[in-house]
Amino acid sequence: MTPAPNENLHQMVAQIFLEVTALRSEVQQLRSEIAGQTQPEGWAPPTEAAAALKTEAVKNARHLQKIRLDGAFSEKHGEIRNVSPGDRPTWEYHIPKCKIALRRHFKRIAG
Repeated sequence: MTPAPNENLHQMVAQIFLEVTALRSEVQQLRSEIAGQTQPEGWAPPTEAAAALKTEAVKNARHLQKIRLDGAFSEKHGEIRNVSPGDRPTWEYHIPKCKIALRRHFKRIAG
């Protein structure tokens, strides 16, 4: 059975999105290197992580939270960690591992 034309179209759009996101990430990294700016490369709170992950299609800290709730990140794999001693969790994000996790998450969505 061949996939419906709409499925092919959705897969093509998703693949193009992933490629454009990867290119944006590379361009942003090159711009940062030229400007002498450094992005956080270790653990970061949500607002800093969202800024560092903008090249991976994260809009803001709220969007990052929604992606986390969607299951994109794993505490077991060291992508996120809870730093709160209390009942309410406070998450930190490991930037390099989260970049990989976001690519994996969007690729899974793309089909």
